[in-house]
Amino acid sequence: MDGKIIRLSVVGSTNIYTSNLLSQSGMKEWTVVVADSQSAGKGQRGNAWQSDEGKNLLCSVVLFPSFLKSNQQFLISACASLAILETIKIFGVIGAIKWPNDVLVNREKIAGLLIENTHRKGLVDSSIIGIGLNVNQMEFPNYKWPATSIRKALGGLEINLEDVLVVLMKELRKQQMVMKSNPASLIQAFNESLELKGEQIAFQTSSHLDEGILLGVEDSGELILLVNGLEKRFVNGEIKLMRI
Repeated sequence: MDGKIIRLSVVGSTNIYTSNLLSQSGMKEWTVVVADSQSAGKGQRGNAWQSDEGKNLLCSVVLFPSFLKSNQQFLISACASLAILETIKIFGVIGAIKWPNDVLVNREKIAGLLIENTHRKGLVDSSIIGIGLNVNQMEFPNYKWPATSIRKALGGLEINLEDVLVVLMKELRKQQMVMKSNPASLIQAFNESLELKGEQIAFQTSSHLDEGILLGVEDSGELILLVNGLEKRFVNGEIKLMRI
């Protein structure tokens, strides 16, 4: 049986709230925690996710994908990214995926993911998929990577947040079925939707700035770059793609 929707006005982070609830009392699969605002929204690498109150979709979804081996956990990211792409497409906005966990529209960030998994005996025991999707916000701080929203991309047309949530959950379920039945096609779709693929990009390592041609993403989630004529692979957190 599906979980319920938990609606909150203000929360530190939907992921933290969901994680605490999951560890304390357990939750049904497909439980969704939705907040109007977050006082400590989390992004990748400890970055903050900022959002105007009541303007955007801020939620965390609980899954128990025990059919996945731990080394297949990137499929969850691919599943959620593609679900967001399909969702904004239904509302009239075409986007692309920025590895590993962002969705862009016209090379501006419209959504981000923070996925936190637990593992048991080499399998993914639980997954909390944190999603921040910019829906109605029109102005954003001066981020290093510029941001946008569905409303902004549509020229000011306001969108009902509840409608976006319903569509997103429907699309996430569709992609989860693909993840179960045909994971190779999920990675193929991810690569077909990959922003900057085939382009010369700059990337930051822990020690220096470098450049390479983005070739694609492996099943494991590793990013493949052609650097000085050699293929190199990088895991999430090892490099940061830079805006050119």
